[in-house]
Amino acid sequence: MSKTNITHKGNRTNVQLKGVDAAFTPKQEMVIATLHGSADRFMEAFEHSHPDYEVFIPLSPIPCLLQHGEVCFGEVGWCYPVDSYKEHGVRNKLSDASYIDIVMNKDWFEGFANRMPNPVVGTHSFRFNKTIKETIKNFYDTFNSDFPLKEDMLYSIATLLVLELIRANDEEVKATKDETKEYQKGVQSVCDYINEHYAEPLTVDALAEMSGMSKYYFISCFKKFAGATPINYLVKFRVSRAKFYFDTTELKIAEVAAKVGFEDATSLTHAYKKHMGVTPSDYIKENRNHN
Repeated sequence: MSKTNITHKGNRTNVQLKGVDAAFTPKQEMVIATLHGSADRFMEAFEHSHPDYEVFIPLSPIPCLLQHGEVCFGEVGWCYPVDSYKEHGVRNKLSDASYIDIVMNKDWFEGFANRMPNPVVGTHSFRFNKTIKETIKNFYDTFNSDFPLKEDMLYSIATLLVLELIRANDEEVKATKDETKEYQKGVQSVCDYINEHYAEPLTVDALAEMSGMSKYYFISCFKKFAGATPINYLVKFRVSRAKFYFDTTELKIAEVAAKVGFEDATSLTHAYKKHMGVTPSDYIKENRNHN
């Protein structure tokens, strides 16, 4: 299997491109690396710190995400900022990780941040909003283009992106109120509810009622917003939580099944095999051998 690593030296970031889509400004003031998880790629567990500022954006749930020395559960739809020299990483080897990693030169980033009245990067996560998504896409498109003034354009887009990251981090609550469409607010509230109550019995009818929409309109809106039907989202979230328990505890499969909302070990095994490509027992065996 291929490995993916992002290493930091001083104020520069070096990206090993094997298995990674990467784009960067000419002097690497900003580096964006994207990994789409697959069966033949993995990321080794690591913990480190460096001068660069960083924003980690999960595209799939990331169990055991280490941020500022504390372990958290990396949720899809959120950005996780890392301050300069703060300890961060992943506590366990990941074989199915998909994520975007934005690394920014310390002096370059602080040239923007220091003009703000309050600190703008900290431990608080913020929404992966539409503007951030589109700006990252524009950065990649420009990086891969033959535009004669590509280097100047990359600096312009990088500036727009860093300003939006600062704004989104500093004004998360206001941004959510001002920019999110009404149906997105309803779906987002359901996603947040699932993230908190995933172990409870949840039905599409109950979730639709919670959103204030009709059942089939809710399913359509949810899929557009989250990229999966409500049930598939719930099952994937439970599987990711199960993986978190397999990585961090000695609980048996049946015990984990009960904690994350599956009826029994058989149901968990079926879902885990479908979404992870391996049974829980085989994953536990391999993971313990690795540790």
